[in-house]
Amino acid sequence: MNGFCCNNCTMKKLELIIGILLFVSSVVWAQDGHFPASKAGTGTVFGKVMDEVSQKGLAYANVAMYQQGTKQPITAKTTNDSGRFIFRDVAYGRYHIEISYLGMETYQSGEVIVDKAHPAVRLGKLFLAGSDQVIAEAQVTGEKSTEEVSLVKKVFNVSKNINNAGGSALDAMRNIPSLSVGIDGDVQLRGSSNVKILVNGRPSSLVSTGGELKLDQLPAASIEAIEVITNPSAKYEASGKTGIINIILKKPTDYGFNYNFNFLAGQRDKWTTGLTMNYRTNHWNWRAGYQFNRNTYQFTKVLDQQSFRADTTYFLEENSTAEKVKTGHTVSLGMDWNPTKQWSLFTTFSVNPHIGQKASVFDYTYFNQDHIYDNNSLRKTQDDEEEMGVDVELGINKKFSRKGMSWNTVYSYDNGNKLDSVLSNHHYYDMNDLLALTNEKNRRDQVEETHRVQSDFVYPFSRKVKMETGLMYSYRNLENDFRYADLVNDIWEPNLGRTNDFLYSEHIGAAYLMGTAHIQKWSFNAGLRVENTDVNSVLAGGSQQYPNHYINFFPSGHIGLDVLPEGKGTILLSYSRRIKRPSYRRLNPFASFNDNQNIRRGNPLLRPELSDSWELGWQSRWKKGSVSPAVFYRKTIDKVGYYTHLLDNGIRELTFVNLNSGTAQGAEVNGSYNPLKWLRLSGNVSYFHIEKDGTNLENATTNVGDMFMTRLLLMLTPKKPLAIQVSGFYNSGYVGTLGESDAIANVDLGITYMAFHNRGKFIFRVTDIFNTRRFAMHIKTPDLNMEFERKRESQILWLGFNWELKHTKNQNRRRKKSSGGGDMEF
Repeated sequence: MNGFCCNNCTMKKLELIIGILLFVSSVVWAQDGHFPASKAGTGTVFGKVMDEVSQKGLAYANVAMYQQGTKQPITAKTTNDSGRFIFRDVAYGRYHIEISYLGMETYQSGEVIVDKAHPAVRLGKLFLAGSDQVIAEAQVTGEKSTEEVSLVKKVFNVSKNINNAGGSALDAMRNIPSLSVGIDGDVQLRGSSNVKILVNGRPSSLVSTGGELKLDQLPAASIEAIEVITNPSAKYEASGKTGIINIILKKPTDYGFNYNFNFLAGQRDKWTTGLTMNYRTNHWNWRAGYQFNRNTYQFTKVLDQQSFRADTTYFLEENSTAEKVKTGHTVSLGMDWNPTKQWSLFTTFSVNPHIGQKASVFDYTYFNQDHIYDNNSLRKTQDDEEEMGVDVELGINKKFSRKGMSWNTVYSYDNGNKLDSVLSNHHYYDMNDLLALTNEKNRRDQVEETHRVQSDFVYPFSRKVKMETGLMYSYRNLENDFRYADLVNDIWEPNLGRTNDFLYSEHIGAAYLMGTAHIQKWSFNAGLRVENTDVNSVLAGGSQQYPNHYINFFPSGHIGLDVLPEGKGTILLSYSRRIKRPSYRRLNPFASFNDNQNIRRGNPLLRPELSDSWELGWQSRWKKGSVSPAVFYRKTIDKVGYYTHLLDNGIRELTFVNLNSGTAQGAEVNGSYNPLKWLRLSGNVSYFHIEKDGTNLENATTNVGDMFMTRLLLMLTPKKPLAIQVSGFYNSGYVGTLGESDAIANVDLGITYMAFHNRGKFIFRVTDIFNTRRFAMHIKTPDLNMEFERKRESQILWLGFNWELKHTKNQNRRRKKSSGGGDMEF
């Protein structure tokens, strides 16, 4: 009896102790703003999301809870400032948790059981890993963050941007801070077009052939995110003076069978449609996609030119119009195979044929020195082009038992072909009397082939310190075969003076070593890269060759200091050395005569540009917004610039030369603010001061100027299925080698409406509402004054629809997703 009483007392004491522990635990949670209390028949699930590198809690990470066997979350939250989350009143059942944070590997838990025996499920600390340590997240939404800042790069999630719907990669870049896009498709980063554009971390024929950008052929619907890296680490290819723009393509990885279909139609014969699919099991992921786009655009150009020769001044006025129709297809296939947890292989194949037709009319009027009519001419051209790009990629990844240790190797092959045929006739008049008629035609056959292999190894000494090293070799070969003929007595006779065949080859071998460390409040990244370059330009028949061989070392360094806790205030300091190798088009000495009053030729003696870049920035974020100001300075030696002059026959020739140097310095501020649940504001302001020293040139040209750029985006979600987005952009113009441009401004509007249980989305979009997007330039030299304005059709109404369907299998295990670009950055 006494034993029974003692046992009973012991049980009561044990219950009392457990009760006290539970009370203390609840008080601790209450102090942090959480208390796991739930209604009858329900439970509580809670945990803390941690950064694997910094060992700190991740604020505002997205945490979603799913019932097992389903894909739609039943509830979702974001973590608080310390990284904690809690789900209350969770009905008894079986669930799994998915945690995402842009730029980090997505975490998915195993099965989480909530029942009477487990009413309070503590998941503990859940670690998220990433290729770079995440410092700040600029905008927080219920879905993916729209912007994220790391020690090395900024990542912009463009897939949710309404004003990208129906557009191309160029439209997506128009909405990226620090970037500006001209009407001809040239992309500038911080006021300079000398930027390297990559796809999934490497050069690709999808966006460039022969140094000629074709971003207008890559649909925005196929892009997941865009990375902007102003001071790349030694891991990245050194090409690109002002930095790197890395386009990350969508790579569906959901389990089961899934597909996404989109269709958009724009005014005046503009169409785009696409379908992406994937089927994933435990070890395999099969991917396929198709994109179709057809666009018709109108172009106009107005030019006024004064030419000074001897003691005489001549005047020229030009009014030109053009219409271009381009039709393209992109087919992609891919496979991921994960035979074990340590090994994975992947392959991707894509082909993108395009055809285009462009009809142009150039109307020239010539005046004498008294600005009295002299004569006029009319030139008509018909340009037919065919393009084909093939892109193949094969990779292997190995993860070791040591956490964070990995090795991966990727081989890629790109082949780009472009066949361009131009037929032109030129009528010369005196008033209405025809004086002469000439007929010409030319044909350009361009073939570019690139082989590239890279291998990277990562070794973590601890969770806070790691070393990375790698090798890369690339071989690029390009041939530009140009044939020119004149119509003489109804017979096409070759014009040997304009016919040419230009060959270009490039070999680059590279190696790098880089270390990353996180010590208390400090973050460090330092590395050194060496590149051996061997290039050769060969004219027709090998009569002239221009070989060039050089070895360069490219150091880089990044330092971050957390001044305020939880990433609310971080100072960033970075440095990098970069190179800009002359493109084939700038090296080719043969002239282009499509506009025979303004011809262009390259310079095979151009030297590469070398730049040193410094940047000091501040990252600050809070629950409703963020702000990130920065100042930068860049010094460039042997800067390449445009140079224009008059030939003896009065025709203007444009070529390229090396200037002594160029400097750029400036400041920018990026920010976002969510004042209300249904309202989000984001934008940036940039200022640059540019100096170009061309005192080594014949006319000792030096140009100094300032550039101001701002972008504002307003996002409204007054009702859950409805979203409205308004974006505005202003660029004060830029300073060129011999002149400066006028300001550019535009406003876009986009509206989406979700339907059919969020599987369907209706899209309405208007680009350049006020029809103000145009490009104007003023050039002044000792022998030439010129002003011109060019405009491409930009005010367009788009209507479209998107449909997404996912069938997901029950997967009771952790799986990782990648944004598609992390393992290929070199």
